[in-house]
Amino acid sequence: MSDFSNITTRNNTTIEDAKAAISSLDKVYNFLNIENTRFNRNIVGISLKNPSMLPHSPTVTNFKGNTFDCDAPLNGIFSNICFAGIELENTYLFATKNQEEENLFIRIENGIYATGNTRVSIDNFRFNDINNNGIYHENTSLKLTNCTFNQNGTFNQNSTKFINASAVRDLTLIECNFNYNVPAGEEAYGVFAESFEFNSDVQIVNNNFSANKIGGRAYLAIYLKAGIVSPETNINLFGNNFTEFTNPRGGCINIEGEFLNTKSIRIENNKFLDIDMATFLVSINGGDKSNLSIFNNEIDGNNGFEENGSLNTPQIGFVLEGSRGINNEVSLNRFIPDFNVSHTSANANLGIRSTMFWNTKYCDNLIADAARGIQFRESNFGTDLIRTRFFGGSTVFSIDGIIGAQGEMGEDHNGNTWQNKFLGIHSKLECVSNNCNLSPIYVHTEQEIREFLPVFYPGNPPNLSPAVLPETGWFVVDFTGFPKGSCSNQLTGDTPELLFTRIADGELNEKPGIIWEANNFLYEKLHDDPLFMSEYSSFQTFYDEKANSTTGQLYDIFQNINSALDKPSYILDSENYLSQIEIIESEIENIDEQVRINGLTEQNKIDKSALLFNLFEKNILNDNVIRTYKADVVNDFDDLLMQNEQISTTEIFEQNEQNVNKIFLSSLVEGRSELTEGEINILVDIALQCPQYGGVSVYKARGLLPVCVRLDYEDEFEECFLREDDIIDERSNESGTHWDRLSEALEMYPNPTSNLLNIKNAKSLSGQIKITDLFGHELLLYKISKRDSIINLDLDLPSGVYIVSINYEDGTVSSDNLIIQ
Repeated sequence: MSDFSNITTRNNTTIEDAKAAISSLDKVYNFLNIENTRFNRNIVGISLKNPSMLPHSPTVTNFKGNTFDCDAPLNGIFSNICFAGIELENTYLFATKNQEEENLFIRIENGIYATGNTRVSIDNFRFNDINNNGIYHENTSLKLTNCTFNQNGTFNQNSTKFINASAVRDLTLIECNFNYNVPAGEEAYGVFAESFEFNSDVQIVNNNFSANKIGGRAYLAIYLKAGIVSPETNINLFGNNFTEFTNPRGGCINIEGEFLNTKSIRIENNKFLDIDMATFLVSINGGDKSNLSIFNNEIDGNNGFEENGSLNTPQIGFVLEGSRGINNEVSLNRFIPDFNVSHTSANANLGIRSTMFWNTKYCDNLIADAARGIQFRESNFGTDLIRTRFFGGSTVFSIDGIIGAQGEMGEDHNGNTWQNKFLGIHSKLECVSNNCNLSPIYVHTEQEIREFLPVFYPGNPPNLSPAVLPETGWFVVDFTGFPKGSCSNQLTGDTPELLFTRIADGELNEKPGIIWEANNFLYEKLHDDPLFMSEYSSFQTFYDEKANSTTGQLYDIFQNINSALDKPSYILDSENYLSQIEIIESEIENIDEQVRINGLTEQNKIDKSALLFNLFEKNILNDNVIRTYKADVVNDFDDLLMQNEQISTTEIFEQNEQNVNKIFLSSLVEGRSELTEGEINILVDIALQCPQYGGVSVYKARGLLPVCVRLDYEDEFEECFLREDDIIDERSNESGTHWDRLSEALEMYPNPTSNLLNIKNAKSLSGQIKITDLFGHELLLYKISKRDSIINLDLDLPSGVYIVSINYEDGTVSSDNLIIQ
């Protein structure tokens, strides 16, 4: 196309075997009216590129009933197929009212491939058996309604992303269908987003997701990963249906990474029905989350039952890991019981698991037919467990760490209740922490162990774990108290609870990483609420001591990062432009509706072109705000980077936090969108540590790692070991289809140890044992022969985390992390 040109295709036009069937490159006032046209065996069907950012880029006036396919390989090579149906660069595609005639993309590499400052708003598009991305969007301003994505395994079994979005600004999906039915193959995603701009908005509402994938790597329906700058982000996942999932290695919703200064993350009114073997339903992990709401979701009681009566449940319902954020809530969710089935574990092996996830309220949840209802692991400071109903299951409630007092003696009790499902079947409560008395559960009715309990016996846990005896002070009957009638947060009363006083007095009997996090929690509370300082004699001394230590210094970095990202003037300016953009887009949709009803007129073309020009101007203004905001943040981060470097750290948990801060700050200061190889190696070293020793930064490191580096780690809470053989690295392959295992498991004990270590030569081969610190410095090298079965080492190393590896003569490596106490 040339400047000031029009093109119309209709009446079953076919365009085949072209480099680009229709092309506009740096042209102005182009108009495209494309109807009932087939684009077949073209490298690109329609290419609309505007690299010079000319203001009057092409206008798609009408677009419906078109097909983009590839019925034969290009150049006779099977792997060489059409690159994209539609290719966009700095242009806008609005085709918003296509209820009657869908546009189809089938058996090609990418459906829509958009780069630069591009906005896409489409309705009733279908993407079938796409080889790579249904829609790839670089700077994502994307709105889809009534669109369908199908992958049926008849064409491709490689990595697939139905929607692949980066640098998200606006992502709206309404009433779309995502269906994945490939028995094996590589990883796959329904919605994949890996970074978010500030003031970004995500609306995923009333969509349907289903998946049947056994074998290969995982399928994730929705995967949202934070970038570096994501304050004021609003994520709303509402009213979606996740049905008929058969997937042993994936899940439904995964939100990962550092969402700092987040406006809201809402996972509300979704339904999880007939989910078989999924690893999780919802996972929130890998960094601080604030203003999170997991609210009013429904998990069907029929999950996991096959016709022969066997059980095939999701492993975990909701997973929350590694956050110091605030104002989070998990409430009114329903793991619905099925009274017609005699099993006791229909909904999940574990309903909710929270690990080192701070400041979260759990209220009015019904957790029924889960083998284990709720499990709290490690330090979950600021937890409020209120009015939860545990029904059926085996161990309905478990504490394997610290959550703090649930209720107050003689005052409000939190009103949690435990009921059996069937007569004679005991549901168990357990606390296996070293500090059960720091997390007392207050109840207002006498708790008894009975052989036969009526269903819905009020407030009665039928069985306490033998590990929990009344004298531990964990489960406390208080006839003077009363249950809560609402979800209001618990009161602390006139005196601080025992947990705070133990922290202040240095009497917390826990692992070093847990004590570090406890000190951070109390220090933050005293810092933000000086009036609390007078409630216990040791608080002032504790605060003064920590303020001059790495606790206070690293807390200042944490606070200053948040302050640097929170710049209200830029946020207000951006919100103003985004509001204007929303009005213009609504006017464009009105024109598309007129065209649908009355047909295309010259006035429609003129009006739509003018609105797109206006939209272009507002986007440029908003882009300028974002650039200026980032430049201002960079200046603040540059100062924080130097401040962070000047902190003297000695303990591994302090070093972890300092290193995570450095990598986080450096990437923005240096303007890098990708981490360096050295930074990735440092993050891997941290991510493989036990959080009980490495602190919450272990989770933050996992969230900062790029998607191309997979860490399948396993934290066994009692032993807390991590299997390095589960590291998977694909950095050497850009296509993402080649996965390379770095190492195999190493057998060594005891771990942790003070100095003596036994290492098993599992392969009976000659080789070398090497011990390094987390920065790769070699500390010990020891030769072994094939005759050695158990090697005894007497180590003289300071406390910390080390890497032990055996390099065998056959070229294989076995390695694991070693903790010296």
